[in-house]
Amino acid sequence: MTKNRVFEISAVTTMVTALVIALSIGKEQTMGNLARVLFVHVPSAWLAYLAFGVTLAGSILYLAKKDLKWDRLAASSAEVGVFFTALTIALGMIWGRSTWGVWWTWDARLVLTAVMLFVYLGYLALRRSIPDRIARARRSAWLGILGIVQIPIVHFSVIWWRTLHQPPTILRPGSMEMDPPFRAALFAALFAYTIVYVVLMRRRIELSQLEDRFEEIVAAEERAVAGEAVTAPRYEGSTEMVWDDAAPVRDRRATFVAVAIGLVLAAAVAAVSSQATSLSNWGWVAYAYTVTYAAMLAYVTWLVWRIHTTRRRVEEVQ
Repeated sequence: MTKNRVFEISAVTTMVTALVIALSIGKEQTMGNLARVLFVHVPSAWLAYLAFGVTLAGSILYLAKKDLKWDRLAASSAEVGVFFTALTIALGMIWGRSTWGVWWTWDARLVLTAVMLFVYLGYLALRRSIPDRIARARRSAWLGILGIVQIPIVHFSVIWWRTLHQPPTILRPGSMEMDPPFRAALFAALFAYTIVYVVLMRRRIELSQLEDRFEEIVAAEERAVAGEAVTAPRYEGSTEMVWDDAAPVRDRRATFVAVAIGLVLAAAVAAVSSQATSLSNWGWVAYAYTVTYAAMLAYVTWLVWRIHTTRRRVEEVQ
């Protein structure tokens, strides 16, 4: 069994375990069953913070070492972070509708989280706008460093300003005030989501390696046509693949399964949305969890499809 398969199985196992714990513990004293939404909302926010922190680290290391493997790390983590930031906002809107009665309000935490999302969307857009690999890595590294200032502002906004949002659940000043079962369920979810982050990062870095390999081959062909050296220019950092040769078959199989499940979950989300005005607390919990898993499946499907397509392009030009 490969290391990648171990991570995948661990991610599924821990996610299922976290789900069982989250749905089996008793009611929270203040919020009742609705508090179970926090077991998907808080871990999503945690992964957004973690992902952008890794983007910061990768950006600094690239500028220090000029090795493109760190740029791949930073860019891959930024994309994963954008996904979980968007998911955090979506789950926050569900929470707001169930507790405040509105899908959106100009609350400091909500607005600043949206600003953070657009900052890192700008990071990804910047990378797509610069064709030169080295210039792209250098300029996006500076934005990856500057963008990190968003995290403390978002996190402590509920302390610094008057807001509808509750105080931080984790990383808060003082002790964490929550029931032991609630704490156990939350940390189980945080651990499971962290494993999911590792799996997504390995996949996303694989895609970056394939994209770099494709650029190398195309650059070599262009140089050959121009009468220059035929040897492909090598970028700093290894482009060795992290997945084994059986990956294409698994990619197609995983894509088909994810699409089928995703369509079912999307239909469930649409059905629940039409009845959102009359949902019970358990209904809101089911709604939030369905949105979470449907979004994750959609992102995994899109990521696997991009890997499969890029691998095929590399094989065609080799």
